[in-house]
Amino acid sequence: MEVCTSKKEIKSQGQAGFFFKEQLEQARLYQSRFDYVQLIQFIARMPHLTPFNALLLNMQNPYVNLAFSADDWQKYFQCNVKLGSRPYIITRAFGPVSLIYDAKSVLDSNGHSLDKKLKLSFNTNRKINALELHEFIEYANKFNISVQYEPLLDVFSGCIEVVEKKAFLATTKGKKKTKANYIVYLNDFHSADVQFINLVYELSKLALGFLGKNEALSISDRRFRLKEQQEVEAVFVAYLLCLRVGMKPPSDNFLLRHEKEFMPGNIDLNAAMRAAQHVEKWINCNQERDYWFNKSNSFFKTQDELDEIELNQILQEFYAAAFSIGEISYKHATQLVQNLILKKYPHFSGYVSKKLLESAFLEAIAKKKAQNTN
Repeated sequence: MEVCTSKKEIKSQGQAGFFFKEQLEQARLYQSRFDYVQLIQFIARMPHLTPFNALLLNMQNPYVNLAFSADDWQKYFQCNVKLGSRPYIITRAFGPVSLIYDAKSVLDSNGHSLDKKLKLSFNTNRKINALELHEFIEYANKFNISVQYEPLLDVFSGCIEVVEKKAFLATTKGKKKTKANYIVYLNDFHSADVQFINLVYELSKLALGFLGKNEALSISDRRFRLKEQQEVEAVFVAYLLCLRVGMKPPSDNFLLRHEKEFMPGNIDLNAAMRAAQHVEKWINCNQERDYWFNKSNSFFKTQDELDEIELNQILQEFYAAAFSIGEISYKHATQLVQNLILKKYPHFSGYVSKKLLESAFLEAIAKKKAQNTN
Protein backbone atom coordinates (compact mmCIF):
# COMPACT_ATOMS: atom_id res chain seq x y z
CA MET A 1 0.00 0.00 0.00
CA GLU A 2 1.40 3.36 -0.97
CA VAL A 3 1.72 5.92 1.82
CA CYS A 4 0.68 9.42 0.77
CA THR A 5 3.23 12.10 1.64
CA SER A 6 1.76 15.10 -0.15
CA LYS A 7 1.79 18.44 1.67
CA LYS A 8 -1.93 18.83 1.03
CA GLU A 9 -2.63 15.49 2.71
CA ILE A 10 -0.51 16.35 5.76
CA LYS A 11 -2.07 19.81 6.04
CA SER A 12 -5.63 18.49 5.73
CA GLN A 13 -5.27 16.00 8.59
CA GLY A 14 -2.69 17.67 10.78
CA GLN A 15 0.52 15.98 11.91
CA ALA A 16 -1.23 13.65 14.39
CA GLY A 17 -3.93 12.58 11.93
CA PHE A 18 -1.42 12.00 9.17
CA PHE A 19 0.81 9.98 11.50
CA PHE A 20 -2.14 7.75 12.45
CA LYS A 21 -3.04 7.27 8.76
CA GLU A 22 0.55 6.36 7.96
CA GLN A 23 0.77 3.86 10.81
CA LEU A 24 -2.57 2.32 9.84
CA GLU A 25 -1.43 1.82 6.25
CA GLN A 26 1.84 0.28 7.37
CA ALA A 27 -0.05 -2.17 9.61
CA ARG A 28 -1.90 -3.44 6.49
CA LEU A 29 -4.93 -4.57 8.50
CA TYR A 30 -7.51 -3.71 5.83
CA GLN A 31 -6.43 -4.96 2.41
CA SER A 32 -9.61 -6.02 0.62
CA ARG A 33 -13.26 -5.18 0.08
CA PHE A 34 -14.13 -7.98 2.52
CA ASP A 35 -11.98 -6.35 5.23
CA TYR A 36 -13.75 -3.01 4.76
CA VAL A 37 -17.22 -4.54 4.81
CA GLN A 38 -16.35 -6.48 7.97
CA LEU A 39 -15.04 -3.26 9.52
CA ILE A 40 -18.28 -1.40 8.70
CA GLN A 41 -20.36 -4.16 10.28
CA PHE A 42 -18.14 -4.15 13.38
CA ILE A 43 -18.35 -0.36 13.86
CA ALA A 44 -22.11 -0.44 13.25
CA ARG A 45 -22.50 -2.94 16.11
CA MET A 46 -20.87 -0.48 18.49
CA PRO A 47 -23.28 2.50 18.48
CA HIS A 48 -22.27 3.38 22.04
CA LEU A 49 -18.71 4.07 20.85
CA THR A 50 -17.67 6.83 18.47
CA PRO A 51 -16.75 5.53 15.00
CA PHE A 52 -13.07 6.30 15.63
CA ASN A 53 -13.04 4.43 18.95
CA ALA A 54 -14.81 1.48 17.33
CA LEU A 55 -12.04 1.47 14.71
CA LEU A 56 -9.40 1.45 17.47
CA LEU A 57 -11.17 -1.48 19.14
CA ASN A 58 -11.31 -3.40 15.85
CA MET A 59 -7.58 -2.86 15.37
CA GLN A 60 -6.92 -4.37 18.82
CA ASN A 61 -9.34 -7.29 18.44
CA PRO A 62 -11.73 -7.69 15.47
CA TYR A 63 -13.54 -10.57 17.21
CA VAL A 64 -14.91 -8.56 20.14
CA ASN A 65 -18.70 -8.88 20.24
CA LEU A 66 -19.45 -6.47 23.08
CA ALA A 67 -17.23 -3.99 24.90
CA PHE A 68 -18.12 -1.47 27.60
CA SER A 69 -16.50 0.39 30.43
CA ALA A 70 -16.66 -1.22 33.88
CA ASP A 71 -19.33 1.31 34.90
CA ASP A 72 -21.50 0.56 31.87
CA TRP A 73 -21.28 -3.22 32.39
CA GLN A 74 -22.58 -2.63 35.90
CA LYS A 75 -25.23 -0.06 34.92
CA TYR A 76 -26.81 -1.81 31.93
CA PHE A 77 -26.11 -5.49 32.54
CA GLN A 78 -25.49 -5.74 36.32
CA CYS A 79 -22.12 -7.36 35.61
CA ASN A 80 -18.75 -6.87 37.23
CA VAL A 81 -15.33 -6.96 35.61
CA LYS A 82 -13.21 -9.93 36.69
CA LEU A 83 -10.07 -9.19 38.66
CA GLY A 84 -7.02 -9.02 36.40
CA SER A 85 -8.98 -8.66 33.14
CA ARG A 86 -7.08 -7.07 30.26
CA PRO A 87 -8.80 -3.90 28.96
CA TYR A 88 -8.88 -2.34 25.51
CA ILE A 89 -7.81 1.27 25.08
CA ILE A 90 -9.92 3.96 23.38
CA THR A 91 -9.74 7.74 23.32
CA ARG A 92 -11.90 10.03 25.46
CA ALA A 93 -12.94 13.66 25.29
CA PHE A 94 -10.88 16.03 27.45
CA GLY A 95 -8.67 13.22 28.69
CA PRO A 96 -6.00 10.74 27.64
CA VAL A 97 -7.71 7.34 27.27
CA SER A 98 -10.60 5.18 28.54
CA LEU A 99 -10.55 1.46 29.30
CA ILE A 100 -13.25 -0.92 28.08
CA TYR A 101 -13.75 -4.66 28.60
CA ASP A 102 -15.26 -7.40 26.45
CA ALA A 103 -17.82 -10.01 27.55
CA LYS A 104 -15.09 -12.52 28.42
CA SER A 105 -13.88 -10.15 31.12
CA VAL A 106 -17.09 -9.90 33.17
CA LEU A 107 -19.24 -11.99 35.49
CA ASP A 108 -23.01 -11.71 35.95
CA SER A 109 -24.76 -11.15 39.28
CA ASN A 110 -24.53 -14.88 40.02
CA GLY A 111 -20.80 -14.96 39.39
CA HIS A 112 -21.12 -16.79 36.07
CA SER A 113 -19.20 -15.96 32.91
CA LEU A 114 -21.25 -13.87 30.48
CA ASP A 115 -19.38 -14.62 27.27
CA LYS A 116 -21.16 -17.81 26.23
CA LYS A 117 -24.73 -16.75 26.94
CA LEU A 118 -24.62 -13.18 25.63
CA LYS A 119 -25.19 -12.77 21.91
CA LEU A 120 -25.44 -9.60 19.85
CA SER A 121 -28.81 -8.90 18.25
CA PHE A 122 -28.35 -5.64 16.38
CA ASN A 123 -31.45 -4.36 14.63
CA THR A 124 -30.92 -3.14 11.05
CA ASN A 125 -34.58 -3.17 10.00
CA ARG A 126 -35.41 0.33 11.15
CA LYS A 127 -37.37 2.67 8.91
CA ILE A 128 -36.92 6.39 9.41
CA ASN A 129 -40.30 8.15 9.44
CA ALA A 130 -41.05 11.76 8.49
CA LEU A 131 -41.11 12.95 12.12
CA GLU A 132 -37.71 11.41 12.90
CA LEU A 133 -36.26 12.91 9.72
CA HIS A 134 -37.63 16.32 10.68
CA GLU A 135 -35.92 16.07 14.09
CA PHE A 136 -32.58 15.23 12.46
CA ILE A 137 -32.93 18.20 10.12
CA GLU A 138 -34.00 20.60 12.89
CA TYR A 139 -30.87 19.77 14.84
CA ALA A 140 -28.65 20.26 11.77
CA ASN A 141 -29.94 23.84 11.52
CA LYS A 142 -27.82 24.66 14.58
CA PHE A 143 -24.74 24.10 12.41
CA ASN A 144 -25.97 26.34 9.57
CA ILE A 145 -27.17 23.34 7.57
CA SER A 146 -30.68 23.59 6.17
CA VAL A 147 -32.73 21.25 3.99
CA GLN A 148 -34.95 22.11 1.07
CA TYR A 149 -37.30 19.69 -0.66
CA GLU A 150 -37.58 19.84 -4.45
CA PRO A 151 -39.91 17.94 -6.85
CA LEU A 152 -37.08 16.16 -8.69
CA LEU A 153 -37.19 13.25 -11.09
CA ASP A 154 -36.94 9.90 -9.35
CA VAL A 155 -33.38 9.31 -10.58
CA PHE A 156 -32.16 12.45 -8.77
CA SER A 157 -31.64 12.00 -5.05
CA GLY A 158 -30.44 15.51 -4.19
CA CYS A 159 -27.30 17.54 -3.65
CA ILE A 160 -25.58 19.94 -1.25
CA GLU A 161 -24.26 23.41 -1.96
CA VAL A 162 -22.54 26.28 -0.18
CA VAL A 163 -24.87 29.30 -0.10
CA GLU A 164 -22.66 31.67 1.90
CA LYS A 165 -19.04 31.56 2.95
CA LYS A 166 -17.30 34.20 5.03
CA ALA A 167 -14.55 34.82 7.54
CA PHE A 168 -15.23 35.66 11.15
CA LEU A 169 -13.05 36.83 14.02
CA ALA A 170 -12.28 34.00 16.39
CA THR A 171 -12.51 34.58 20.12
CA THR A 172 -8.96 33.36 20.74
CA LYS A 173 -5.71 34.72 19.33
CA GLY A 174 -7.62 37.15 17.11
CA LYS A 175 -7.42 34.84 14.07
CA LYS A 176 -9.99 34.91 11.32
CA LYS A 177 -11.64 31.59 10.60
CA THR A 178 -13.94 30.49 7.82
CA LYS A 179 -17.54 29.40 8.21
CA ALA A 180 -20.34 28.78 5.76
CA ASN A 181 -24.04 28.09 5.36
CA TYR A 182 -25.18 25.03 3.46
CA ILE A 183 -28.39 23.79 1.84
CA VAL A 184 -29.11 20.12 1.24
CA TYR A 185 -31.65 19.56 -1.53
CA LEU A 186 -33.73 16.37 -1.19
CA ASN A 187 -36.19 14.78 -3.58
CA ASP A 188 -39.69 15.57 -2.32
CA PHE A 189 -41.09 12.44 -4.02
CA HIS A 190 -38.88 10.04 -2.09
CA SER A 191 -39.91 8.34 1.14
CA ALA A 192 -38.50 9.57 4.47
CA ASP A 193 -36.07 6.66 4.83
CA VAL A 194 -34.64 7.24 1.34
CA GLN A 195 -34.40 10.97 2.08
CA PHE A 196 -32.46 10.13 5.25
CA ILE A 197 -29.98 8.04 3.26
CA ASN A 198 -29.47 10.93 0.83
CA LEU A 199 -29.18 13.42 3.69
CA VAL A 200 -26.33 11.57 5.40
CA TYR A 201 -24.66 10.99 2.04
CA GLU A 202 -24.62 14.73 1.24
CA LEU A 203 -23.51 15.59 4.78
CA SER A 204 -20.73 13.02 4.48
CA LYS A 205 -19.35 14.91 1.47
CA LEU A 206 -19.34 18.08 3.55
CA ALA A 207 -17.71 16.42 6.57
CA LEU A 208 -15.01 14.82 4.40
CA GLY A 209 -13.94 18.26 3.20
CA PHE A 210 -15.09 17.89 -0.40
CA LEU A 211 -16.86 21.25 -0.27
CA GLY A 212 -13.78 23.01 1.05
CA LYS A 213 -12.55 24.21 4.40
CA ASN A 214 -14.83 25.25 7.27
CA GLU A 215 -12.95 25.95 10.48
CA ALA A 216 -16.14 26.64 12.41
CA LEU A 217 -17.10 22.99 11.84
CA SER A 218 -13.49 21.73 12.10
CA ILE A 219 -13.48 20.64 8.45
CA SER A 220 -10.27 20.56 6.41
CA ASP A 221 -10.08 21.09 2.67
CA ARG A 222 -9.76 17.67 0.98
CA ARG A 223 -10.81 18.63 -2.53
CA PHE A 224 -7.45 17.33 -3.74
CA ARG A 225 -8.88 13.79 -3.60
CA LEU A 226 -9.84 12.33 -6.97
CA LYS A 227 -13.56 12.52 -7.83
CA GLU A 228 -13.82 8.73 -7.79
CA GLN A 229 -12.22 8.59 -4.34
CA GLN A 230 -14.52 11.33 -3.06
CA GLU A 231 -17.56 9.37 -4.19
CA VAL A 232 -16.42 6.12 -2.59
CA GLU A 233 -15.45 7.77 0.71
CA ALA A 234 -18.79 9.59 0.96
CA VAL A 235 -20.69 6.36 0.24
CA PHE A 236 -18.57 4.49 2.81
CA VAL A 237 -19.36 7.03 5.54
CA ALA A 238 -23.07 7.25 4.65
CA TYR A 239 -23.44 3.47 4.60
CA LEU A 240 -21.81 3.24 8.03
CA LEU A 241 -24.04 5.98 9.47
CA CYS A 242 -27.21 4.28 8.23
CA LEU A 243 -26.23 1.01 9.90
CA ARG A 244 -25.33 2.78 13.15
CA VAL A 245 -28.88 4.13 13.53
CA GLY A 246 -30.27 0.65 12.86
CA MET A 247 -31.16 1.11 9.20
CA LYS A 248 -29.85 -0.99 6.33
CA PRO A 249 -30.19 0.63 2.88
CA PRO A 250 -32.27 -1.38 0.37
CA SER A 251 -30.25 -3.55 -2.01
CA ASP A 252 -31.05 -1.35 -5.01
CA ASN A 253 -29.76 1.78 -3.25
CA PHE A 254 -26.67 3.48 -4.64
CA LEU A 255 -24.82 2.95 -1.34
CA LEU A 256 -24.74 -0.80 -1.84
CA ARG A 257 -23.91 -0.46 -5.53
CA HIS A 258 -20.60 1.18 -4.53
CA GLU A 259 -19.71 -1.45 -1.94
CA LYS A 260 -17.38 -3.29 -4.35
CA GLU A 261 -15.20 -0.17 -4.49
CA PHE A 262 -14.40 -0.26 -0.76
CA MET A 263 -10.70 -0.89 -1.29
CA PRO A 264 -7.35 0.40 0.02
CA GLY A 265 -6.44 3.64 -1.70
CA ASN A 266 -10.08 4.64 -2.18
CA ILE A 267 -10.79 5.20 1.52
CA ASP A 268 -8.83 7.13 4.14
CA LEU A 269 -10.10 5.47 7.32
CA ASN A 270 -8.89 8.23 9.63
CA ALA A 271 -10.72 10.91 7.62
CA ALA A 272 -13.80 8.66 7.22
CA MET A 273 -14.14 8.02 10.96
CA ARG A 274 -13.71 11.70 11.80
CA ALA A 275 -16.31 12.61 9.15
CA ALA A 276 -18.77 10.05 10.54
CA GLN A 277 -18.40 11.63 13.98
CA HIS A 278 -19.06 15.07 12.51
CA VAL A 279 -22.28 13.96 10.81
CA GLU A 280 -23.51 12.13 13.92
CA LYS A 281 -22.98 15.36 15.85
CA TRP A 282 -24.79 17.49 13.26
CA ILE A 283 -27.94 15.35 13.23
CA ASN A 284 -27.75 14.51 16.94
CA CYS A 285 -27.07 10.81 16.63
CA ASN A 286 -25.49 10.96 20.09
CA GLN A 287 -29.00 11.32 21.47
CA GLU A 288 -30.10 8.50 19.16
CA ARG A 289 -27.29 6.32 20.43
CA ASP A 290 -28.22 7.05 24.06
CA TYR A 291 -31.86 6.22 23.31
CA TRP A 292 -31.06 2.84 21.77
CA PHE A 293 -28.36 2.11 24.33
CA ASN A 294 -30.73 2.76 27.26
CA LYS A 295 -33.12 0.33 25.65
CA SER A 296 -30.27 -2.16 25.54
CA ASN A 297 -32.56 -5.10 24.77
CA SER A 298 -32.97 -3.60 21.30
CA PHE A 299 -29.33 -4.52 20.71
CA PHE A 300 -28.23 -7.06 23.25
CA LYS A 301 -30.00 -10.23 24.27
CA THR A 302 -28.87 -13.40 25.96
CA GLN A 303 -28.90 -16.58 23.90
CA ASP A 304 -31.88 -17.79 25.97
CA GLU A 305 -33.82 -14.63 25.07
CA LEU A 306 -33.00 -15.03 21.38
CA ASP A 307 -34.10 -18.70 21.52
CA GLU A 308 -37.39 -17.66 23.13
CA ILE A 309 -38.05 -15.07 20.41
CA GLU A 310 -37.28 -17.59 17.68
CA LEU A 311 -39.40 -20.26 19.35
CA ASN A 312 -42.34 -17.87 19.70
CA GLN A 313 -42.21 -17.13 15.97
CA ILE A 314 -42.09 -20.85 15.14
CA LEU A 315 -45.05 -21.55 17.42
CA GLN A 316 -47.10 -18.80 15.78
CA GLU A 317 -46.36 -20.26 12.34
CA PHE A 318 -47.40 -23.73 13.49
CA TYR A 319 -50.60 -22.40 15.07
CA ALA A 320 -51.39 -20.62 11.78
CA ALA A 321 -50.87 -23.92 9.97
CA ALA A 322 -53.22 -25.61 12.45
CA PHE A 323 -55.87 -22.95 11.88
CA SER A 324 -55.60 -23.43 8.12
CA ILE A 325 -56.72 -27.07 8.43
CA GLY A 326 -59.61 -26.21 10.73
CA GLU A 327 -58.03 -26.76 14.16
CA ILE A 328 -59.13 -23.63 15.99
CA SER A 329 -59.53 -24.88 19.57
CA TYR A 330 -56.55 -24.29 21.84
CA LYS A 331 -56.36 -27.93 22.96
CA HIS A 332 -56.34 -29.56 19.51
CA ALA A 333 -54.21 -26.88 17.85
CA THR A 334 -51.65 -27.11 20.67
CA GLN A 335 -51.39 -30.89 20.33
CA LEU A 336 -50.64 -30.46 16.65
CA VAL A 337 -48.09 -27.72 17.34
CA GLN A 338 -46.28 -29.82 19.97
CA ASN A 339 -46.02 -32.72 17.53
CA LEU A 340 -44.58 -30.41 14.88
CA ILE A 341 -42.01 -29.07 17.35
CA LEU A 342 -40.88 -32.59 18.25
CA LYS A 343 -40.59 -33.51 14.60
CA LYS A 344 -38.91 -30.40 13.15
CA TYR A 345 -37.22 -28.68 16.12
CA PRO A 346 -36.45 -31.36 18.71
CA HIS A 347 -33.78 -29.16 20.35
CA PHE A 348 -36.56 -26.76 21.37
CA SER A 349 -38.89 -29.41 22.79
CA GLY A 350 -37.68 -28.93 26.36
CA TYR A 351 -38.27 -25.17 26.24
CA VAL A 352 -41.93 -25.18 25.18
CA SER A 353 -43.69 -23.96 28.30
CA LYS A 354 -47.43 -23.51 28.79
CA LYS A 355 -46.91 -19.75 29.00
CA LEU A 356 -45.12 -19.70 25.61
CA LEU A 357 -47.82 -21.82 23.99
CA GLU A 358 -50.63 -19.60 25.29
CA SER A 359 -48.83 -16.43 24.21
CA ALA A 360 -48.13 -17.75 20.70
CA PHE A 361 -51.72 -19.02 20.38
CA LEU A 362 -53.22 -15.64 21.30
CA GLU A 363 -50.88 -13.78 18.93
CA ALA A 364 -51.69 -16.20 16.11
CA ILE A 365 -55.43 -15.76 16.77
CA ALA A 366 -55.02 -11.95 16.69
CA LYS A 367 -53.18 -12.14 13.36
CA LYS A 368 -55.87 -14.40 11.92
CA LYS A 369 -58.62 -11.98 12.96
CA ALA A 370 -56.70 -9.06 11.49
CA GLN A 371 -56.32 -10.91 8.17
CA ASN A 372 -60.02 -11.77 8.08
CA THR A 373 -60.91 -8.13 8.77
CA ASN A 374 -58.74 -6.93 5.88
